[in-house]
Amino acid sequence: MTHTTDHGTVARTLETLRWAAGVGGATPQEFGPADTLLPLLMRHRLVGRTLERLEDSGSAVRGAAELRETMQTQFTGVLEKCRRQLSAATEIDRAWGDAPVRPVLFKGLTAFALTGKLSRMRPAGDLDVICGDTDRYRTLLPSLGYEEVRFHPTGHEMGAFHRDDICIELHRFSPVCWAPPVKGAGVRGFRHEGGIPYAVFSAHHTRVPVGDEGTVTVPTPELAAVITCTNLYKDYALNGFPRPFGTTPLGHLAEIVDFAAHPDFDAGRFVEIARECRAAPSVELAVALLDRHGFGVPPAFPAAASDPAPRLRNLAMDYAFTDGTPGADEQLLDDLVVRRGGFDDYLAYLSPSPVLAGGDADSAPWYRTAPGSDFSVGTTVDTGDLDVRFRLLLTDSGLRCDVGVRNDGANFEVLLDVGDHGLWGRADADDHTVDSQVYQRLTKIRGITVATSVDPIEECDGVSSFSVELPPDTLAPAVSALELTALLSVRTYEEKQRAAVIPIRIGLPRAPAGGVSRA
Repeated sequence: MTHTTDHGTVARTLETLRWAAGVGGATPQEFGPADTLLPLLMRHRLVGRTLERLEDSGSAVRGAAELRETMQTQFTGVLEKCRRQLSAATEIDRAWGDAPVRPVLFKGLTAFALTGKLSRMRPAGDLDVICGDTDRYRTLLPSLGYEEVRFHPTGHEMGAFHRDDICIELHRFSPVCWAPPVKGAGVRGFRHEGGIPYAVFSAHHTRVPVGDEGTVTVPTPELAAVITCTNLYKDYALNGFPRPFGTTPLGHLAEIVDFAAHPDFDAGRFVEIARECRAAPSVELAVALLDRHGFGVPPAFPAAASDPAPRLRNLAMDYAFTDGTPGADEQLLDDLVVRRGGFDDYLAYLSPSPVLAGGDADSAPWYRTAPGSDFSVGTTVDTGDLDVRFRLLLTDSGLRCDVGVRNDGANFEVLLDVGDHGLWGRADADDHTVDSQVYQRLTKIRGITVATSVDPIEECDGVSSFSVELPPDTLAPAVSALELTALLSVRTYEEKQRAAVIPIRIGLPRAPAGGVSRA
């Protein structure tokens, strides 16, 4: 499923997105069709900012009237959802009273709360909250009509609470990720180095009024900037391959600029928080992105980065580059915003041997990640290799991937990535589930129905396993590349013990028009 975009189109798209994000420079000569541009602006969290820019300097651009009308309709819905979320947040803030150990709302609505600008409103799927008194918080929310639907006391996402269309996630910490500067086929070294605990939020928060709704408690501008940097890095590190548009949303870069320009922003305090939270690699990536895309780098940021000269060769993501290639870092920074290449290009760089897809459950061979295997495998360090086995079958309804992981009672997750979207399954001991959000997103984007089997596969000989079937319309004209990521963890999904990243070049018979052939 190659996604190729010509360089002229990429350049024009980048120009429009950067302008919408508030970057100085020339105004675009023309906006593309609104129905094409709107999804990009939404993915980059730029709906409100685009309307603001249209009023300031874009009204004379060809296509501006159509774009403004479409964007205004979209932004009306954004405001409605954000106001419902704000109402929920202020209700909790009032109910909490004046106790000094306060729940702190972070990410999502922070930029609006700190700037007061409607253009900074952007809805999140949930409200992220961290609190030093989780017992009281878990008692308070049910009294306000919320249902606790999940609780994992050792995870960074401790619990989730639902009421109508409001979802609140209670965090133990905000994760900070790190990936070592390794380079090679299939290598993606990644692990959580730690997190930003409540003690940091407790020392660096502020209560701000939000119109007539009341007040909310959010991070200070310095901590908000650090959190946004760490989330940018997490999205970069956890995506083995850049998404077509917006692995790094430009709206998040614009928020960093907003936080750094806040009148209460203290440069020295920002550096202290970044160092305390071990966020230097995250700030380093933010510095590179801000500079590359024309935002400018706030003066305090280089001092908080591990190296003012970025070294962005730390994941398999930098698929087309070799050490020392001129312009490699710049191209990667562009790909994180608008991707120019395709999944096949990425797999060609990793150079795995083909894995034949075909046959049936009795004849299809199993492949393993054992040393000496005939395809490229990347594993993290820590506790050694991960025993993963998989096979690919062609069925009447598409391509089926059976995956097994020897997990010795630990939790495991499996992500099957076909380039522009991924399928995720996980198992807790004997309880196999699939991530419904991933499937809802896939259905929304492509109208695809995904068949999954979560029953153990007998041929895996006691190994925890699950199966995913990709229907024919996913394969057209023919999928030739997959990336399989298996993660083994202890107690929670945040405490990774071992992982394997397995790029797969598929030996798939070419299908006649209208279908997938059988081997």
